[in-house]
Amino acid sequence: MNQTKNLRATLEAPQTIALDIKAHECGVTFPVIVQPRSKKNGVVGLSEGALKIKVTAPPVEGAANQALIELLSQALQIRKSNIEILKMKTSRHKLIQCKGISVNEMKSFIKNIESG
Repeated sequence: MNQTKNLRATLEAPQTIALDIKAHECGVTFPVIVQPRSKKNGVVGLSEGALKIKVTAPPVEGAANQALIELLSQALQIRKSNIEILKMKTSRHKLIQCKGISVNEMKSFIKNIESG
């Protein structure tokens, strides 16, 4: 019976998912998962080791990518020109580079998302 309680506590305990933020000369890179055609734009949280973001735009002719850049620009308070999709532009999983932001600033942003 004691083992059942321990297993239940383990399953119910919140799990921390780390975001792979890498520092570069001019800023940071991090993975993103984009969910196009959502009801609302917003940063949802962390999923599969990436920042999960919902956008209302469809994944047609770069509309979802543009919406992603605009949303990140507002959320991180940096210019749209400082945000670039480095890899997987046609996939839901993307690698983003943000210039003019530090790893510590990005970690602070993630903490604010996780705390609600």
